[in-house]
Amino acid sequence: RPNTYVAGLHTEKAGQEEEKGAPARIRQRRGATLRSVENSRLIVTMTALLQSGALIAVIVLLIAVEIVVLYRRHHTTATSASISAFLPNLLAGLFLMCGIQLAIWDAPSTALLGCLTIAGLCHLFEFRQYWRGR
Repeated sequence: RPNTYVAGLHTEKAGQEEEKGAPARIRQRRGATLRSVENSRLIVTMTALLQSGALIAVIVLLIAVEIVVLYRRHHTTATSASISAFLPNLLAGLFLMCGIQLAIWDAPSTALLGCLTIAGLCHLFEFRQYWRGR
């Protein structure tokens, strides 16, 4: 088997012959080191996705698609619920996602507070609908 190295560490498949005779604590330490390398790669990837805005953009896109699908479904079938029942909650989620992205990008606090305020107002509107029994 060819030896494969990841940042100077053996992968799980490479070097298994060496580990058979090694004490259990050394094998365990090598496994923990490999897991920490894999976890750090995942963290770096997720951080890059958040910093680039791609992850939040996908979530916002999914919310927008959900709004369009609910709108079209309501207008094509008379039996489905009105979009107004779902719109405040969806908009609150949309503005919260925008607020998260602004916080990650270190945007001015007024922009962040604006997004959070609009999200809060959307939730208040939603609660008002529930209180009226809609």
